[in-house]
Amino acid sequence: DVLARFNAPKIAKLLKISRQAVYQWGEFVPEAAAFKLLEQEPTLPVKRVS
Repeated sequence: DVLARFNAPKIAKLLKISRQAVYQWGEFVPEAAAFKLLEQEPTLPVKRVS
């Protein structure tokens, strides 16, 4: 879980978005944001959902 590994302000800074946007994600990270996070932090564990 991204929010467990990083806090929302750090994620927001990495993605250049607001903290509020991160908090609105809910349980799942949007696909575009997930790809950007993986570019920044390639060691993040990936879990695919269908």
